[in-house]
Amino acid sequence: LRFDDGPDLGRVLKEWPREHCAKCLAFYHPDDPEELRNQQLERFRVLQDAARSTWHDLLIEIIASKSGLPVDDRTTARAIRQFYDAGLYPDWWKLPDPESDAAWTAVAEVIEAHDPHCRGVLLLGLDAPEAELEAAFRRAASHPICKGFAVGRSIFGGPAEDWLNGRIDDKQAIARMAEAYYRLIAAWDQARGAR
Repeated sequence: LRFDDGPDLGRVLKEWPREHCAKCLAFYHPDDPEELRNQQLERFRVLQDAARSTWHDLLIEIIASKSGLPVDDRTTARAIRQFYDAGLYPDWWKLPDPESDAAWTAVAEVIEAHDPHCRGVLLLGLDAPEAELEAAFRRAASHPICKGFAVGRSIFGGPAEDWLNGRIDDKQAIARMAEAYYRLIAAWDQARGAR
């Protein structure tokens, strides 16, 4: 689904099953040029209108670190606030590990202040190795705003590459992905139990 589908987004989403979520990624930094930020926010408003008109949940994924601009403990929270100030209220946020408790606290505070009905945050993996994800899980799990994780490439990236290059067969690929997923679930459960 592409934004240049424009006014037809609602028509496209009407064809989706109701339980599917409309998800969109933005490489968005709160200090990006104003024209770029406004263009992105306007496109998100189009998507939000389409999702709301078809009763689909909306998940917005923000990655601030790809801009080359400095990122600190307030960067992600400032970006989220700009979305709220623009009238955007996603059901879910999907965010990379902000890498500190202070940053998680800032994220939680801005979401709770602007949208107490938000369902929460899913932790983005960015193809991180399992050891890094486990550390991110430990940071995230102590913050109730984080409800879980969505780390697809960390699960399927290596097995997919090996499968595509003929180094493993279907059964081996499935087994490796399942094992990685189970390990990550166990790591998340352990982190949640430790809070």
